[in-house]
Amino acid sequence: MLTPVTAHYAPVTLSDAPNASDFRMLIEPYQAMIVAQLRAILDRTERSEYYPWIDTKINLITGEDLPPAHPLLGRDLVSGWVQGRGLESVAKFAAWLTPFAGDSEVDRLIARAYRLAADLLAQLRQARTASGGHLYFFMTPAGQAFDLGPEMQRMPVALDAASPHGYSDLFGAKGMYAAAHLLGDPDAVSEARAFCMAVYRDVTARAFRSDQPQPADGARAWVTGAFSHGPFMIALGMAALFAEVEPGPQSAELGLTLARYVLDSHVNLGGRWPQLREYDLVEFVDAAGDPWADESGRIVSDPGHSL
Repeated sequence: MLTPVTAHYAPVTLSDAPNASDFRMLIEPYQAMIVAQLRAILDRTERSEYYPWIDTKINLITGEDLPPAHPLLGRDLVSGWVQGRGLESVAKFAAWLTPFAGDSEVDRLIARAYRLAADLLAQLRQARTASGGHLYFFMTPAGQAFDLGPEMQRMPVALDAASPHGYSDLFGAKGMYAAAHLLGDPDAVSEARAFCMAVYRDVTARAFRSDQPQPADGARAWVTGAFSHGPFMIALGMAALFAEVEPGPQSAELGLTLARYVLDSHVNLGGRWPQLREYDLVEFVDAAGDPWADESGRIVSDPGHSL
């Protein structure tokens, strides 16, 4: 049987009514894609020892490195989102490869993933120390949080224990928790678990705040007076991780609480919002629990988020 690192990619065309046997044909190409992507991340990150972060500073269209001195795209800007999500992916990748251990190429790839997980976990722990126990969308390589002004100037952001948690905290907490369990580091597990629960409390108390900068296309990252389903949906992934590594009623209830909130607060069940279709999911609700509408009266809904 091929291991994931020896799998090959080839396009597969399914019939209009595929069965289980048809879907099994997708396993090898998907394995090949996953390994190629993670190997590329490892290769890029390992090539520059002085850069202690996952290196995704690449133009995916041309394959060229992004301008290293660019204030937004350069390597002197570290994204808490990218690093937190990246750490979780690397940790899950290493765990996924483990059943195939014994093959020399697999073993080398596992060792590289473990090494990156350990290094990045240490970096995120240091970054939290530098920013009052938080991670942030924009950080210096040393972990100091900042925002970008209209002229791309850096404006330091002061964070402390009283600051609300944001998306970088959420992505980072679950990434650190996954890596700490992978590495079997009890101190890191305890720290990451406490981080996860602190983020969870802010999410469920609606005290969570986005650290995402306003995108250039004017899309809503966060709106005063409107409450997003986003933190709850992303935190479901954290709850699933808890259920995997700490199975039991308490972990299950973490996820059920989040799922109930989304269904009860953001999904048009029972036709309670007659202006919408059954099962429509709205991005935001107002303080009264009704769909939030923008200045032109539009109710925002993202089909991908609904899925």
